[in-house]
Formats: sequence, structure tokens, C-alpha cells
Amino acid sequence: MGPLLFLLYANNISRVLSDEKVKLLADDTNLFISGLDVNILKQKSNYCIEALNQWFIVNRLHVNVDKTNIMVFPKTKLMTFL
Repeated sequence: MGPLLFLLYANNISRVLSDEKVKLLADDTNLFISGLDVNILKQKSNYCIEALNQWFIVNRLHVNVDKTNIMVFPKTKLMTFL
């Protein structure tokens, strides 16, 4: 499926998780989740991944597990160097 056709086909994926940010670029899907508590983030992540997986199944698509990653950006104080 070409990138444009994929975007047209998958345009409603953001409705699956209206409280989270789902971004599409070509044939990639990105999910952005933020929070302060790691345990709550794990729960939200699992819920979101399951909801997205169900959407993929209904729409006859699949998640490429080999290309699936998670990145954590911790909130830290920036040090200023003079």
C-alpha cells in the first residue's frame, strides 16, 4: 500500500485514542504518551497498544513487532555550562 493510500485508509486511527496523540507519517504510526508516574505510563501504554492492535485487526492491518519501539524521555533539569 502506498503512503498516500495508507494515510487515507488509516485517517480515523486517532479516534481510537482521543486522549492521546497518534501521528501518522507515510506508513508509520507514532503514539505519544506523557505523564509523571512510570506505573501509570505503563498502564496507559498497555491500554493504548491493545486498543491500537484491535483497530489494526478490524482494519486488516498488522503491527510489525520487529519495527516497534518504545522511547522514554525523562524530565530532568538541564545543566548550564559557562
